[in-house]
Amino acid sequence: MTKKTLTLCLLLLISASFVAAEETTWLDLLDEQNKQILLQDEEMVAAFDNTVMGEPLLVNEGLEDSYYLVPFNKDGGTTGVIMIDAEEGFFRQIARTEQPEKYLAIGKEDAVQGVKADINPAPTETLEVEFDYGEAETELLWEPGPYSQSPFKPFWKISLGGGEWIVTQQETFYEIVPVEENKANTTVIEIEGDAPNAEGFYFTGTYYEITNSDLNNGEFSVTLTFYYNDVDNGGIVDGTMVHEPEMKLYYFGEEGWIEVENIEKNTEENWVRVTIDHFTVFALMEEQPAPAPEPAPEPEPQNTGGSGWLGGGGGGGSSAKLDMEIEGNFAGEEIAVKVLNTYGKPSADAKVTVTKDMKVVEEKKTDKDGMVFFTLEKAGEYNFIATKRLYTVNSQVVEIIENTAVFEEGPKEKEPEPIEEPEPAEEPLEQPKAEENQYETNTQELGQEIKATGTGLFVMKQEPEINALLIGIFAAMIVGAGLYLKKRLNK
Repeated sequence: MTKKTLTLCLLLLISASFVAAEETTWLDLLDEQNKQILLQDEEMVAAFDNTVMGEPLLVNEGLEDSYYLVPFNKDGGTTGVIMIDAEEGFFRQIARTEQPEKYLAIGKEDAVQGVKADINPAPTETLEVEFDYGEAETELLWEPGPYSQSPFKPFWKISLGGGEWIVTQQETFYEIVPVEENKANTTVIEIEGDAPNAEGFYFTGTYYEITNSDLNNGEFSVTLTFYYNDVDNGGIVDGTMVHEPEMKLYYFGEEGWIEVENIEKNTEENWVRVTIDHFTVFALMEEQPAPAPEPAPEPEPQNTGGSGWLGGGGGGGSSAKLDMEIEGNFAGEEIAVKVLNTYGKPSADAKVTVTKDMKVVEEKKTDKDGMVFFTLEKAGEYNFIATKRLYTVNSQVVEIIENTAVFEEGPKEKEPEPIEEPEPAEEPLEQPKAEENQYETNTQELGQEIKATGTGLFVMKQEPEINALLIGIFAAMIVGAGLYLKKRLNK
């Protein structure tokens, strides 16, 4: 068996995935003469050194000739390609790159998806619509001309839905034969807001209307892929009350919203996919749980006076309900929520959901004491919703306000109260002796006048001890003044 035959068999086996590519080096594809020449090229050796052979690509050249392009990869890309004749297996050409790059620049899947995009409606931000045109046929070709000037850059021929396209390595798409029925004119409208007549559902905030007047429902097949956001991977669609496990796809029919069966859901990549044969209005939603009645309360024991306590009659049929006690309403501060059951006892493991503008802000479960705590950073109107299996849903609206309180000065220290000195023991006041009776008479009259009018230099108080003291002082002053005048007159 010749070297050429061995090379060709090796490529065929590798293409069929029978031989591990890691076991083949670039030198295995060269004849001895070209091997000695290329080993003298340091740049070529560096490009192929430590590479792993990739999958050979069969390229049809003209009507009869064909060749293989064999990529050699490292560091996440291709650094060298060897061309081998597909008929006889001999080495034809070699090429290298300075940096690893994708090869081919436009692969088979890239070319097919590009063609499908040309014959399907343009996707919206969260919905892709793809009609079933059948299986695409692909062929890698090369001949010098407007599509390519290098045999290392062949172009794709894609056949799909009765149409044909040429796709170049420069990402140029040429429609050679038009598709039999182009459905790209389908209208896809993505609408933000509440879906119509969606009472009883938790809603993702977006619904879709798809129409095509040229198509009859039931006469086509189309795949719809709906995307949604769950950035924190919390299992709840961001900004909504829709839980991923309970989320379903619905379409709007004559009887209202009807569940679409056989959907495919990917919670890792956050999409829901389904293949259907009709157009209408679609929405991703979660059906709200219907409030379930609580079993009748336990009958209270009745004392029959006998040998023990016996159960009384059964209770009424009132439904079980939750109650909430909410303490605090300042933004940025802790808000305490206590959930109670029908009997006013703490309800553990109840779910409390806080929403604002119909979007979930936070969701927690109560502890064994029925307590749960939230800190809401922004002011506004929030809805606190308490739910638990078999209990009626309870909700309360709380206005959260900014904390604008100004720190006031602390209480001033209380001034010490004056210590009351004990009153001195009463001592009899000595009345000054008047030297002459006329002055004593005047003093008595003056004291009475002052006491009666309350005017003058002093105001007489009602305490007898003070009054007596003042009278004595005034008497002494008058007596002294009289003696002074008397002496002056005698002179």
